[in-house]
Amino acid sequence: MKRTLIETDQNHPAIKAYVAAIELGSKSQYIRFRDGIWFVKTGLDKSSIKTFKTLDAAKAYAEVNAKQAKASMFVFTADGEIAERKDFN
Repeated sequence: MKRTLIETDQNHPAIKAYVAAIELGSKSQYIRFRDGIWFVKTGLDKSSIKTFKTLDAAKAYAEVNAKQAKASMFVFTADGEIAERKDFN
């Protein structure tokens, strides 16, 4: 079977939008709750960047980071659903 290399136009608006969305997602702040602790994560990293005892403290920290990165902040419920979202872009 012959392989065909597909070239993409990096200046195409759809590709630019996709790249921007990936970059924004990697800068966004994600707040999750587990075992009585609030975890703040950047992007979809598996490891947390900081832990907090209260949701308010976690939100304050994540909001500052999201504003600086011009990204978004997501707060998740214990069930994994998005409870709150703020966009700073």
